[in-house]
Amino acid sequence: MKHKRNKIIIMIALSILTISTINISASTDIVTFDTINNGTNYTLSNGDLTADIFGNGSRNVIANVGKQTGKWYWEIKADSGSPFIGIGTGDNDIYTNSFLYGHYAYFHAKNNMGERYGSTFGDGNVIGVALDLDLGKIEFFIDGVSQGVLEPEIDTSLTYYPKVYNGSTTSSTIITANFGATAFEHQIPNGYIPYNNATVVQPNIPTNLTATQSSNSIVLNWDTITDADSYTILRSTTSGVIDTVIASSITGTTYTDTNVTPGVTYYYVVRAVKSGVESADSNIASAMVEENTNFANLQIKLSTTDIYEYRMTMTDVDAFKNWYVDRSNGTGLPFYSFPDDANIEPYTDVNEYLIFDKIVWFKVKEY
Repeated sequence: MKHKRNKIIIMIALSILTISTINISASTDIVTFDTINNGTNYTLSNGDLTADIFGNGSRNVIANVGKQTGKWYWEIKADSGSPFIGIGTGDNDIYTNSFLYGHYAYFHAKNNMGERYGSTFGDGNVIGVALDLDLGKIEFFIDGVSQGVLEPEIDTSLTYYPKVYNGSTTSSTIITANFGATAFEHQIPNGYIPYNNATVVQPNIPTNLTATQSSNSIVLNWDTITDADSYTILRSTTSGVIDTVIASSITGTTYTDTNVTPGVTYYYVVRAVKSGVESADSNIASAMVEENTNFANLQIKLSTTDIYEYRMTMTDVDAFKNWYVDRSNGTGLPFYSFPDDANIEPYTDVNEYLIFDKIVWFKVKEY
């Protein structure tokens, strides 16, 4: 059998939308697994959303509603067994016109034997499927973490159905689908809508996002969106692509980013979230924590009665203070290092390490 390699692109897609309502012309039927047009050796339960697939034969189930266009998302929970999860055009063939992500970290496109893709998954993992039938792409997620975008030559002239296949002939595979009639366990990728929905209303876009320097942090504020359940914060050090999520499930309209480096400009956007659906990005806001070029003497008294003194910039003093606060809260390293440049000869590098538990007090004398 010919082994055809597929193009795998590991990426995060950033879509900037200018509307807050998506209308898709499609069936409004409740999506479940099909009770008639399926393979052999399976039973359905839980409103035809849970499938127990077993034995020999075609060993697969498909949904009762297919799609030809649009960007769709659904989730399959791997309850047990050896599931292959993806899409297909028919019910009986394992691979013909099927695109399946196997539990053992292989992707099978049509009739090929598969190639390495993503990570392995098993009992209890939730596999998200993001299907772009407009561009012929598919992306899988394990518990909300993308495994990469695939471009496996999907024939966009055909109708595709969510599909699950049992990769074992000797044991049962049990899975449970959520096509979007209830809230998803993980965030829908930006620009996609639940497979079950023909019309999805996105939350309004957050407005008037501001970013302000405050001591050694950056404080974000934005206007309240009345229909939002929560907000997601994204950050970057460049203004072109802001794609790194630094906080999610934020219920207020302010957020303080303490993980910043003085002298670096950070760019932010905020997305509103409603019933698992994200809005488009807010306006971009940026700020920078300025480096403090003043100097200070930092005195540290240890429980051994020794007092150590270091001359350093206030930026370095602030870094020490942040470490001390973090360590007081149970995070961070148990020690802090100070370069000992005065006694470096004949060595290339000398550092003193002070243990947190030995520090009695410290004093800062800025000048």
